[in-house]
Amino acid sequence: MEEHFIEILMCPNTKEKLSLISQNDLFEMRKNHTFELPEGDQFLINESKSFLYRFSSYGFPVLLPEEAIPMKNIVGSIPVALSNSQTISFETLKKHKANLETVYRKDNYVKSPAGRTPERSAYESTAVHKAATENLKPGSVLDGGCGIGFFRRFTRGRFHLMLDVSEVNLSYNFAPHKVHGRTECIPICDETFDNVVSLRSLEHCQDVQTSMAELTRCLKPGGRLVVACWREDWPACLKGSPWVYTNVVYFFKKAVRLAKNNPKLFVDRALYKLKLKKTKIAERAVFWDKDTAKIYSRRFNRDAFQKMLEKVGLKVLKKGYCGVETPGLNLPKFVTDRYFDSEKYGLFFYFVCEKF
Repeated sequence: MEEHFIEILMCPNTKEKLSLISQNDLFEMRKNHTFELPEGDQFLINESKSFLYRFSSYGFPVLLPEEAIPMKNIVGSIPVALSNSQTISFETLKKHKANLETVYRKDNYVKSPAGRTPERSAYESTAVHKAATENLKPGSVLDGGCGIGFFRRFTRGRFHLMLDVSEVNLSYNFAPHKVHGRTECIPICDETFDNVVSLRSLEHCQDVQTSMAELTRCLKPGGRLVVACWREDWPACLKGSPWVYTNVVYFFKKAVRLAKNNPKLFVDRALYKLKLKKTKIAERAVFWDKDTAKIYSRRFNRDAFQKMLEKVGLKVLKKGYCGVETPGLNLPKFVTDRYFDSEKYGLFFYFVCEKF
């Protein structure tokens, strides 16, 4: 592993620097400490030598707080602090990750990304990633919630670090710099990157405000942060346009198919939607439901989201909408480019921000 890569890594449990340690060194350490020796040739260890981190079978470091290997007979777990002053246990984090992995394993990203055709998925992603690329500053990029790493093709020639909570997602991309970690406790040193992006990933986070604060922490002063999220007023924003009819037909067929194949999930999703509508608009930016990972659904209010960005120390330079979605039609690109106003009907909102 490259030395400059290790230098920017940080222990998610104790916020200390990490260093490589070999299997032989661990044998020597067992003389003074009692811990279960994991499999592998190399590991990462924090400065106080209290936590050990393994490497995935795919070669990237696993820096999840709930999967750290305690080395000093530490009793209990070290919970992750959230933005509402509450804490969350390792057991809850493990369940959250298991739910996400279950969803991702059902999607074959090679054959049909996210249940769509590869061409359609690439087209939708390009609309968001193009908007992000146009607003980046020169220099390094941290991709928080990178998914399968689609954005990397837009940043060739830069130092691009990809971070994701899903090992399944990271396994699809053979980029040299990847970390298996959480945006709620990013294992990266302060003020490391010139650019930070989070594109269509915050809906899967355990706590959105904490994730945004962590992404901001990793950004250099004057650095650029670009974030894109699902807008809560879609498809309602299509009302009065010809596109609304295609979506009505599509969502009706989708609901019927879901009710037939998985009645319990259909009911859970309906109840979740009702619960979301009852929450205050200002609270929707940090709304989380225990079944959201299984249901795979969460959207955000743009005004509330902007207030959250300003709260974590970011200045909004630019905002807008992007992305094209005409389900049920799969229209050619030249048709949607000409007749579909993405600034008005776009599926996602985006913010371009600068750190104070």
